[in-house]
Amino acid sequence: MEALLNATIWASAIALIPLSFTVFWDNDFGLFYIAFFGALIMLTVWPIIQEFIFMGFTMGRKKITWPTPNSQGERLKDEELSQIIEDLLGENLGTKHPIVYSPGYNITAFGLEKLHPFDSRKYGRIYNFLTEWKVLSKEDKLLAPSICSRTFLYETCTFWHLALLNYSLYIGKCVELPICFLPAWLVRWRTLNPMLRATYGTVCASFMALQRGVAINLSGGYHHACGNQGGGFCIYPDITIAINLLRKFCGIKKVMIIDLDAHQGNGHERDFLNDADIYIIDCFRPNIYPGDMDARKAIDKELHVYPQDDDSSYLGKISCIPSCIQQFKPDFIMYNAGTDIMAGDPLSGLNISEEGVIQRDELVIRSASDNNVPLCMVLSGGYQKCNAECIAKSIQNVFELLE
Repeated sequence: MEALLNATIWASAIALIPLSFTVFWDNDFGLFYIAFFGALIMLTVWPIIQEFIFMGFTMGRKKITWPTPNSQGERLKDEELSQIIEDLLGENLGTKHPIVYSPGYNITAFGLEKLHPFDSRKYGRIYNFLTEWKVLSKEDKLLAPSICSRTFLYETCTFWHLALLNYSLYIGKCVELPICFLPAWLVRWRTLNPMLRATYGTVCASFMALQRGVAINLSGGYHHACGNQGGGFCIYPDITIAINLLRKFCGIKKVMIIDLDAHQGNGHERDFLNDADIYIIDCFRPNIYPGDMDARKAIDKELHVYPQDDDSSYLGKISCIPSCIQQFKPDFIMYNAGTDIMAGDPLSGLNISEEGVIQRDELVIRSASDNNVPLCMVLSGGYQKCNAECIAKSIQNVFELLE
């Protein structure tokens, strides 16, 4: 509906522009001003009006039976948690594997996505590897999240951030692609909607983790986005949104974010600056994007990885994670498992092997499991075609670990 309405407005505005010049040459200046400025208003002011319309239209639509916000820090009763999970998972409640995935995760923007080094189709290839290796079956019912509604977004995001996402110039800045010449409704349809699915997927995987111990969203991890802005190919702060919902409705108080992407997770760090109940472990290469010094103040355990680090030195650096979990005693762990630390990555310049990534993921998940802390894993960055196979192998190893 939103895309159809936007397309109609855009077409009307385009039609008014030549009409305005036609009446100009006919010396009908009154109609010229009406047509020209009508088109201008449609293309500039309408996106803001649209956000008000759809905010009101979607804020009341809650597909999930949320309980009364839990202000006492108590966990949900089993029946309340079961109701939320049933609403989230629907017919997928009994799914064998704690994986959230939709074919709609894959981003295709008429080939323009290839201008960015990020592999925007890796999610489907991870799923294909898992089915090819019989880790998953084509008959397995995985949770396929829908497009996230503004009900979720307004838990964390500001009005102006969401309103500006109706302008292709702002979207292009966030995803670092030259798409400012495309109508915003088209960009939202082809680029933002997959990210909305992935954001909802992180929420679903987080609640699934409360029930299953570990859950994996085969996307998400938009750790450069915060509540009031996007950046670094990240639009929606899925990590923050999921954590806010867990804390608001599930009595989750203390949350640990383990961010092992090669880049600093400045988005969630800005969102949780000065929050004593959030413990952030961030291991990143310090002299590359984003270099956000203000956000680094939120990091509780800052670790650095460099091109000269091999598997042994890298795993040694993150070996402190189990002791951090034991000391902080979190109620929940959000694990941002970026694979851009792998050798050959064009943006990080790091040199960790595929086996090193698999061992890293095992270390984090085993540590959470040993301490009985539910964990949600999101995939975040990774800018090589080989990342998909590495992630699939790591997930296969995790399932073997948990059996």
